[in-house]
Amino acid sequence: MENEMLKSLLKEKLLEFQKLSYEELFQFMDNPKSEKYGEGDDFYQVEMESLWDDAKGETKNLRVMVAIDDGGIKAFSPLTDDFIITPDGKFI
Repeated sequence: MENEMLKSLLKEKLLEFQKLSYEELFQFMDNPKSEKYGEGDDFYQVEMESLWDDAKGETKNLRVMVAIDDGGIKAFSPLTDDFIITPDGKFI
């Protein structure tokens, strides 16, 4: 799958995950979500994971990381993006 297509899908997935609440995103802490789509040349996979934005979780801000690849060689270096959400649902 072409990089531009993967970038577009990554942006789409990131926006989709930004619609979830803090509580819903917290469920993915130490429990990544993985989805696979399509077949053949149109195959891609998305992984989303939440973790504390700071080392000890003192701020309770979540960093939500999203990775996408085509299941081939790009799986070793997937495209990634992330966002940070505060407990009150604001994005940093």
